Amino acid sequence: MRRKPLMLLCAAVLVPATVFATTGSASAASGSLTVTTYNRQGAKVATPLVIFNVATNVRYTMTSGKTKSLAKGTYAVLASIHSTKDSSDTVGARVVKITGKTSTTIDARSGRALKFTLDKSPGGTPDVQAHLCAADSSMGVDAYNTAGKVFVIPNGSKHLHSSFSTTWQSFSNEQWVIGTSHTTIPTSLTRTVKRSSLATLTSVVKKGVAGGAETNIALQGEGSTGSCRDSMYIGLNQAEAPFTMKTHFSGGKWLVRTESIATEQGNFVGIGNQWVTKTFTGGKSYSQTNFRSAWGPGIHRPEVTTGNRIGFSTDAMFTDPGFGWQNLDGWEASQKSTVWLYKGSKLIKKQTRSNWGDADSGFQAKVPSAGWYRLKVSAQRYRPGIKYPSDLLSNKAGVWFSFYANPKKEDTAIPVSLPRLSPAGLDMTNRAKPRSTTTVNIKTQGTAAKSMTAKASFDGGKTWKSVPVRKTGTTWAATVKNPAAGTIALRAQAKTSKGYTTEVTIYRAYRIN
Repeated sequence: MRRKPLMLLCAAVLVPATVFATTGSASAASGSLTVTTYNRQGAKVATPLVIFNVATNVRYTMTSGKTKSLAKGTYAVLASIHSTKDSSDTVGARVVKITGKTSTTIDARSGRALKFTLDKSPGGTPDVQAHLCAADSSMGVDAYNTAGKVFVIPNGSKHLHSSFSTTWQSFSNEQWVIGTSHTTIPTSLTRTVKRSSLATLTSVVKKGVAGGAETNIALQGEGSTGSCRDSMYIGLNQAEAPFTMKTHFSGGKWLVRTESIATEQGNFVGIGNQWVTKTFTGGKSYSQTNFRSAWGPGIHRPEVTTGNRIGFSTDAMFTDPGFGWQNLDGWEASQKSTVWLYKGSKLIKKQTRSNWGDADSGFQAKVPSAGWYRLKVSAQRYRPGIKYPSDLLSNKAGVWFSFYANPKKEDTAIPVSLPRLSPAGLDMTNRAKPRSTTTVNIKTQGTAAKSMTAKASFDGGKTWKSVPVRKTGTTWAATVKNPAAGTIALRAQAKTSKGYTTEVTIYRAYRIN
């Protein structure tokens, strides 16, 4: 069942802070600023303000009605004014030059209603967002409300940028989004958009491999560095998988954010994600499948680092194969792992690591000399306070690399080939039919593989059976004949022309219906 997106969750967990982070110092001040703000009923109100020095981009905060000491210069002053009587919100800004004592006014009564509509209304009352930013920053002030409750004070200054969005939600898992961004605060705030001009994205969210009980999907604007478009975050849906949803939205560059949400001590937390930035063309249709099997090691390869060390980051031992759009990678960093590094048969270092969130995941070991090394990692899903489903897929994964390394050649990625496995033809819960045949597509990351072998296990990894592998272009495919029931573990081994070997193992890669 579809659930209305949780905006507080999105703001607190998923969205980069856009208001009131660190503030700059006003040392060596030679002037002052006093700002008066009025709500839409004409009453003076105390409003938090964000101020940017347009030359240095240093940010300050203050409250209207008070005086703040500031150095001489030109400043952008931004405000979001709430009017309690009509429950409306108004965003406005002024650009002021401070040479001494300076004052200015931001009056919500000058605001114009933000009215974006579709030629064919989806029905219901849409949600409206307005964002104002300084020209060289994506941070500023915001207003979130329903249609008819958001007002914007126009301003043609080149020092101010803006972005606006209007979103219609449907209880049939369908949304419509109009999103625009501007290099000023425009005077024209009324627009009718044809449905046929919107891009359409069909998002398929599978069940079984993500550790969270629910999935959150959102759009976030992508622009140039410091663009106010980056502040345009639109929560679309948060619900239990599996589900399919369709979103119609303005063309342009967007970050599509799909996140696995779990409950930790009564709070929602994001424990994994699948993000991709893509330019969408209005009038065209797109699709993307999220949280497909099988999740295994990805993104990282061993490398020689400063100080004659071999390093490897363990935070991507569970990654979505992401064979949809280019540069698509999803992962859950919540895990614990054991890492071994050998030179020949000699153990150089063994370390057990637990990491989640922003915890350090980097394994480092000083190596004595050039030679052949073997790096092995065994990982399982883990995060304190999270209870994972008993039938979780890809609950454990492993990888080992055999390679030649010279510690004198620092900051060098080891040219191994890392196989990524993606079983095809699975249903919405990542299941294959009993006694069917599953094709496991294998793409390699890093150096091209000269050869590839694969195995499957039908008893949880106790025994392994070789399966046929064929190559088509740069992609390999293994063929697995499924039993009548149970789960399937997968293993693939890639070798390069230099003899470097990588073997990846994924337990509970998929299940039989």
